[in-house]
Amino acid sequence: MWNFSIDRITFLAIIIPMVALVFVGFISYENTVQFVQHGAVEDRINLITQRLEHLVSDVTDAETGQRGYIITDAPNYLQPYNSALRDIRGQLGNLNMMIANEPSNQQLSINDLNILKGLIEAKLAEINQTITLRHLHGFNAVLPIILSNRGKVLMDNIRATALDIENQEKNLLAMYTNQSQAYARNITYTIIVTTLIAAAIISVSVFVINRSIHKRHLAIQRSLQTEVEKRTEQLQIANNQLLVDMSGLDSTSI
Repeated sequence: MWNFSIDRITFLAIIIPMVALVFVGFISYENTVQFVQHGAVEDRINLITQRLEHLVSDVTDAETGQRGYIITDAPNYLQPYNSALRDIRGQLGNLNMMIANEPSNQQLSINDLNILKGLIEAKLAEINQTITLRHLHGFNAVLPIILSNRGKVLMDNIRATALDIENQEKNLLAMYTNQSQAYARNITYTIIVTTLIAAAIISVSVFVINRSIHKRHLAIQRSLQTEVEKRTEQLQIANNQLLVDMSGLDSTSI
């Protein structure tokens, strides 16, 4: 019974820390996966934000080229417009692809992007119209469009819509950051608690084993001592009997 108890305690002292170690490893793996996923989301959000800022900057450059050409009628002022025009198409295509490929629980409103695309198309059409009128009919032909303030309204709406999308992405990033930090804290607490429990189990197991061994040692000592006393008593009785027998023989001889 004693051997079975010690063996069982020893088994538990080994297997439970091993299970705890496997559990900690699994939790660490899950934590790593979560961090990788959160990092991918953060990278995507930062990339979308950068592309939106670049897109607005391109539209501003196109507007700057428009103004320069309208004022001077110099073709070299159209270079920023032409460069921005090519870049804007690519930026819109990339944004559309990135947002369309988002998981449903992370997806920006496609409607917001479509609104932004519509505003930019209207702004580019307005820029192209004024450039054509300036080239064909001179500055006075463009003046009514400039005075209508339509270009400024379009640009203000583009900036506001882009900022709204950026804010949505930043809010999503803040949410993921908070989730990531909370998850990391929970993982850390879980690992600490699991490690402490495993250490406590090992300590208790070692204590129980040492105590059992000590008790067994004392029991063996008592058993040996009892056996020695019993053998000593038997030897003493045998010696006394021998003395009695020898005394009887001496009496008979006389």
